[in-house]
Amino acid sequence: MALSTIHIKTKRQIYLLQLFDLQYFFFTEHAIMVKLTNGESIHLDGSLVEKYKNFTHPHFFKIHPSYLVNIKSIGHLIKENSKWSVVMVDGERLPLDDAHWKIFQKRFLIL
Repeated sequence: MALSTIHIKTKRQIYLLQLFDLQYFFFTEHAIMVKLTNGESIHLDGSLVEKYKNFTHPHFFKIHPSYLVNIKSIGHLIKENSKWSVVMVDGERLPLDDAHWKIFQKRFLIL
C-alpha cells in the first residue's frame, strides 16, 4: 500500500503533510525546497538531500536531476525550442530533461 502522508522536519518545525499537498521537491547540492500546492515552500538544509532524493512513491516522478514532481500536480507538457517542460497546475514551468522524458513517455503517456 502506498504511503499517503509524509513527515518533513526542519530545524524549527515538523510538518505532517498529505502527499497530495506536495507539488514538487527541488534539489540543489546543499538544500531542498518542497513546494506545496497552496503556494508555500518549505526549505530544508542539505543534510536531508540524500533522504529525499531517494523518496519513491507511485505519484512522484523525477523529471530532471533537480526535480521530483507529484504527477497529480502536472497541468500539461509544452515543447519550446526542442525542449520539453512540465507546466504545473499553478502555471509554473519546470524542465523535463531528455533522459527523463523518454521514461515519462513510457510510463504516463498514451501515444
